[in-house]
Amino acid sequence: MKRLVTIFILCLTLGIASAQDYSTGIGLRFGFFNGITVKHFVQPSRSLEGIITTRWKGYQLTGLYQWHFDTGMSNLYWFLGAGVHTGFYNNGGYYYDRHGKYYNKTVTPVGVDGVAGLEFVFPSVPITLTFDARPFIELVYPGPEAIDVAFSARFYLE
Repeated sequence: MKRLVTIFILCLTLGIASAQDYSTGIGLRFGFFNGITVKHFVQPSRSLEGIITTRWKGYQLTGLYQWHFDTGMSNLYWFLGAGVHTGFYNNGGYYYDRHGKYYNKTVTPVGVDGVAGLEFVFPSVPITLTFDARPFIELVYPGPEAIDVAFSARFYLE
C-alpha cells in the first residue's frame, strides 16, 4: 500500500498527466452499483466526477477528483482519484456485514473513496468507455468495505 501511495504522489509531482479530448461527459455506469455518471474536466488533465448509484434498496452519491495520465496508446488514458460519498438506505435496506448487524431503520452513511481505471475516448464519435475500480470505506454507519468495479459509457461534449 505504501508503494502504491508513493507511486501515486510521484506521478502527480512529476506532472506526467495527460489532457483528455473533451470537457464534459454524461452517461451510465454498470457494475456492483449501477447509476448515472457525469465527468467534467476542470483542467486539461484533472476532472471532477459525480456518480449517483443505487444498491441495497437505497441510493449513493459520490464525488471524485481525478488525475488523468497518458498510456502511450492513442486515445487511451489511465486515471487515479479520491473522493467522498454519502448514501440513503431506507427501512433496513442497508446491511452491515462486518459483525452481521442488519439495520432496520433509515441510515445515511458517509465515507471516503479511491478510484483507478482506464478510459478510451473514441476520436470519431463523442463517446468514452471507462473501466474502473472504486474502493470505499464508510465512516458513518460503518458498513461493508467494498470495491465497486464498473464499466461506464458516456456521451461527451467537446
